[in-house]
Amino acid sequence: KELRVALNKLKSLKKKLETLEERQQHHLQRLEDRLQHIKHLDADTGCDTPPTPVLPVCGGLQDMECDAWCEAGEASASAAAEPSRKEEGVPTPSSDACTPSTSLKASKEKSDAEALRSNILIADHLFRHGNFESASMLIQSKNFKSFSEEDVFKWAKEVNDSLLSQSCEKALLWCSINRAKLRKMNSCLELDLRIQVFVGMIQANKQLDAIQYARAHFGQWVQTAQRRKVLRALALLAYTTSVPSARYLKIVSPARWGSLSRRFLRENLLLHSLTLHPTLTLYLQAGLSTLKTNQCSRPELQNPNCPCCQPVVSELLKTIPPAGRNRSLLLCPITKKIITPNNPPMVFPNGHVISEEAFNGMKSSGVVVCPHTKESFPPSALRKAYIV
Repeated sequence: KELRVALNKLKSLKKKLETLEERQQHHLQRLEDRLQHIKHLDADTGCDTPPTPVLPVCGGLQDMECDAWCEAGEASASAAAEPSRKEEGVPTPSSDACTPSTSLKASKEKSDAEALRSNILIADHLFRHGNFESASMLIQSKNFKSFSEEDVFKWAKEVNDSLLSQSCEKALLWCSINRAKLRKMNSCLELDLRIQVFVGMIQANKQLDAIQYARAHFGQWVQTAQRRKVLRALALLAYTTSVPSARYLKIVSPARWGSLSRRFLRENLLLHSLTLHPTLTLYLQAGLSTLKTNQCSRPELQNPNCPCCQPVVSELLKTIPPAGRNRSLLLCPITKKIITPNNPPMVFPNGHVISEEAFNGMKSSGVVVCPHTKESFPPSALRKAYIV
């Protein structure tokens, strides 16, 4: 009998070791693919030319004497550097080092790298919003599984679904596998899950099972900073049908399952060094932050050609301040074009402004209508404005 028990333990241990080996090989392959991709991006494409020396600018004038002086300076600098390169054994750049074929290859590799990065961002965004089928189809069609976190998000979805169905089994398994990392993060998610199982036993009138469960799993937390949380949970053993105060109502509330679900999703992202928000959202906010103005939040002044005025990005812009600008840009409300010195502003008597191009298109009718107040003015009433 003892031999049979020992054999069963060895079989289970062998199965666990095989599973761990498969996971290790999977992670090693992913790391190898990513390193190869980085080395490929940094590889010499044969188009690397030495940096152009910075020459002084002669008052901003590009006359013949300045050009001749610059060419003479470049020739003398290259001639002086030639002997030293030969002495040091450094190869000199050849004129045919960068050919059209190598430059075309470099541009193609750059575009491929940018496309791969965009696909990774889109797949990450789809996974975080629950569109697993679309993300998996994108990964398979573009073949970048080694660069995605598909396994992480799929496992997190299984655990999260089990929590929302009021089951802690898969979440506790996840905690046991990542226990060492969770301790480094000072996470108490496992304790909260154990307390939830303990509370479920009490609500099912299984006090003896609850006591045995507490003895088996709460001992390691009593001597930590979570001691009060453990004692508060143990105090529920004294109450069977009624709960005395609000602090215990929070423990036994069904809404605690949703809190555990959100806690798990956050801990899972931190555990795998992922951002709490989709990376695509952060990139979009960084780009839109350079375009947002005070007018973008006012519906009556929004421009349909402005990316920040589109309704689809309104949620992304709520927490972003307007971009700091030293100079304002005037935009014609009629032509939707920027007002420039070649297209100067024309000012209505009421203070509103349009561009000269829009003014020329309206003055032929003998009346110019303000696009904001709908007031009509004769063309002679408008004045050209000069901005200093």
